[in-house]
Amino acid sequence: MSLLERRQPAQAMGLAVVAMVGIVAMLAFVIDAGSFFIVRRELQNAADAAALAAVAMCPCPTSAPANRAQARFIAQQYVSANAFDIEQLCRHAVLFVPASDVAFGTRHLTPSGTTDAVTVTVRCEADYTFGRILNLQHRTIAAHATAAIGVWDVSVTPHQVVDYLGSIPPPTPTTRLVPD
Repeated sequence: MSLLERRQPAQAMGLAVVAMVGIVAMLAFVIDAGSFFIVRRELQNAADAAALAAVAMCPCPTSAPANRAQARFIAQQYVSANAFDIEQLCRHAVLFVPASDVAFGTRHLTPSGTTDAVTVTVRCEADYTFGRILNLQHRTIAAHATAAIGVWDVSVTPHQVVDYLGSIPPPTPTTRLVPD
C-alpha cells in the first residue's frame, strides 16, 4: 500500500484545532491591548487638560505654597471633569492624589532663563477582558503631562509661550504642552 493510499484525515482536524486556539488567543490579546490603548489615550487627555489648566490659571511663580495649592485644586477639577469617561473604560476609579500626582519644576526656554512647569500624572486600574483566562485581573495604566508658562525671550518680544517643538512664538500669549 502506498503512502497516498493511506490518508489520515484526522491530522487536518487536529492541526485546525491547534490553529484556531492560537487565533483565538491572538484575538483576545488584541482586544485587551486595544482597550488599554483607548484607556491610555483618555488618561492622556485628562492629564493634558489638567496640566494646561493648572499652569494657565495658576499665578506664577508656582513656587509659592498658595499658588501650588491653587494649581493642585485646578488640576483636581479638570481630572474630575474627565474621570467619568475614563472610569467607564477602566471599570475602576481614576487614581489621582493632587499632593503626589501634581509636581512642580522649571524648564529652560532660552539660554537666558527658565519658566515654571507643572507635571500631572493620572492613573487607573484597567480590567482585562480575556486576560482573566490566564488569571490576569487588572493592569495599572498611567499618563503624564507637563505644561509650562513663561516669557519666551524678553530681549526679542515679551509674550507668554512655551514651545519645545521649535516653532516661532505666536503673537498672543499662550500656554503649550512640553514633552516630558
